[in-house]
Amino acid sequence: MKMRRGDDRLTALLGAVRSRVRRAIAWQTSFSVVSALMAGLLATVFLVDLVVRHPGFQERPVSFWFLSYLAAALLPLILGRRYPPLMGLLVVGFMNVWTFYFVAYAGHAHGEVNALLQMPIIALYLGWFYSASLGRYLMLATFAVAILAGVLNPNTEGDPFSTIITVSYAVAIAGFCFEGARVVRRQSEIEAVLDPLTGALNRRGLVEFGEDVIAAAQRRRAPLTLIVIDFDDFKLLNDAAGHAAGDAVLVDAAGLWRDAVGSRGIIARSGGDEFVLLLHAELEAARVVVGDLRAAAAHPWSWGAAELRAGEGLDELVARADEELYRAKEARARE
Repeated sequence: MKMRRGDDRLTALLGAVRSRVRRAIAWQTSFSVVSALMAGLLATVFLVDLVVRHPGFQERPVSFWFLSYLAAALLPLILGRRYPPLMGLLVVGFMNVWTFYFVAYAGHAHGEVNALLQMPIIALYLGWFYSASLGRYLMLATFAVAILAGVLNPNTEGDPFSTIITVSYAVAIAGFCFEGARVVRRQSEIEAVLDPLTGALNRRGLVEFGEDVIAAAQRRRAPLTLIVIDFDDFKLLNDAAGHAAGDAVLVDAAGLWRDAVGSRGIIARSGGDEFVLLLHAELEAARVVVGDLRAAAAHPWSWGAAELRAGEGLDELVARADEELYRAKEARARE
């Protein structure tokens, strides 16, 4: 009986631990995790120095940098989703101070190499999580710090080319890492707002770009018409010919609309077989365009339209177009 109670307590304890771990993981963001990993990696470097104690080892500065980076690694995990971007920039500034100190004044080859090796880490971090303009300014500042430190390096007087070449390599590699990170971020941002099947905007893209288009039209008092499209009997098509046939219809239709709309508007797949078109045109002109597209369609679809009114937002505009779409479907059902 006592053994069973002990097992029950152990099970309850393990369950509580798992629950806490799940909550801790859910509390984190990609930004907080990567911020912790960046500082944690550098803390590990100094921890190894404390353990190995290589020739020229200086315990006080190494201990200071180890404790500093350990704190910088724990803070993002503690704050989680509340970890502010400004704090990440402060850590980057702290890393640049470390680079300057070790390259310019420490006179220790091992520390100089470690300091320069952190530059690609800074580059990836800034490229992933900060805007292109801010990231580039900060990378230029990082490069300036490294170059100035290289000029002040004690070995520069005896062998200037060796130090300059080493710093130049670090700068070039960091620049490559930053631009590569920007490409990856940009690609992920594009994929996040595009429907992978049709290449049209997805619902998230519709909200992001649609709100911007509407705000611009309101400022300029320019005409803007929203079209809501819903394919007729699309489920029957999928059931009869298969989902591949249904997908082909959606892809072909989206391509036709894209060619017709061009730069005059945007196309979004709001869900399933439902699409939204935003056209820079008055209501009647938009009706002509959509009427021609409907006549050329390989599979029939119904649509509703609404022209933007003063002070109106995306949700209100979609709701009015939906009302007309509903009336069009009712009229078709009565035929």
